[in-house]
This record gives sequence, C-alpha cells and structure tokens, in this order.
Amino acid sequence: AQQKNISVVPPNSVSPSFDCNKEANRVEKMICSSPEISSLDRELAATYKQALKESENPGQMRVDQIAWIQHRNACKTLDCLKASYEARLTSLKTSPATKTQKQK
Repeated sequence: AQQKNISVVPPNSVSPSFDCNKEANRVEKMICSSPEISSLDRELAATYKQALKESENPGQMRVDQIAWIQHRNACKTLDCLKASYEARLTSLKTSPATKTQKQK
C-alpha cells in the first residue's frame, strides 16, 4: 500500500524560513510563535536571496545581514521583531542593486 505524505504543519499556518523544530534561541522561538512574523521572515529570506543575486557587492550584503540578525536577536517583543523585519525589508528593497534591476 502506498503511503501519502502527510504534512505536520496545518494548512493555514505560516512557517518561517527555518525549521521551528530546531530553533536555537529565544528570538527564533518568538518568530515561530507568530504567523505574522513567520510570514515576514519568509518574505525577508526571499528578498535577501534575490538582492544577494543582484548585488554588486555580495560580501558586504552578507556582512550587513549578519549585523541585522544580531540587531534582530536583541529584540524582546514581537513588536520589536516586526519593526526590525519591516526595516530590513525596506532596506533590501531599496538597495542600489535592487533599484538598478527594477529600472532595467
């Protein structure tokens, strides 16, 4: 008999860009607990990946992302996390490399 793959995640839930079963710190637990922040995390991961591809200086972009993660990890509330994600998304979406690509 064939077994069907059964998703452990309920269909209406939103998971972040990382595995919540392997969360490593308090902030990642907060992200996993919030569908809104999880959604922002997935959007940020996709936006970062695209911006990194388009960047003329991917090394600096990685340094900036690590600095942002350290800043994000200082958050103690969901409101702080939301603001941090929204600011980083805006920064990535308005980076010079992204603007150049959009104008072409």
